[in-house]
Amino acid sequence: MNSSEIISIDPSLRSTGVYLDNILYTIATKQKRPAAEARKNLYTQLRGLIRDNRPTLCLVEDYSYGNKMSTSMTSIAEIRGIIYAICLEYHCSVVPVGIPIWKNIMHYKHPKAPAAAKRAYVQIAEDKWELGFATTDEVDAFMIYTTVERLLKTGPRTDSQKRLIIRVKECLNE
Repeated sequence: MNSSEIISIDPSLRSTGVYLDNILYTIATKQKRPAAEARKNLYTQLRGLIRDNRPTLCLVEDYSYGNKMSTSMTSIAEIRGIIYAICLEYHCSVVPVGIPIWKNIMHYKHPKAPAAAKRAYVQIAEDKWELGFATTDEVDAFMIYTTVERLLKTGPRTDSQKRLIIRVKECLNE
């Protein structure tokens, strides 16, 4: 798996983590800015990354739509729509990676709340991989990529992992 042909994304309206060709990015918009501005900022920056790097595969964190946070889920659906549209424009296949899959493979639990817990999460990842993570979103994007890389090397064990790897291999023409 060549890292330059794969982009992995942890999508969010205000802070999207991206891992591409061994480089971490956070596409951020301040909380006080309107949501439309945040979507435009994400579209512009992500489109530039994909246009300039031309990955063939986009791994996107997949959220469970059974979640009770309907407003947040609507926002995530809009963000995913932006990602899919950009990828379609640049002939980049999109493969969703379920949260349970990457969390299981990576043995990490994402902190839910306080800023101190999130800083500790970033520090643990930094100590382990020494990549200069700035946000939890960057850590998550990296872990999504690393999960797929590991599953390609070691082989999937569960049905959901098998379906993921079959889709990835199809997109990479392997």
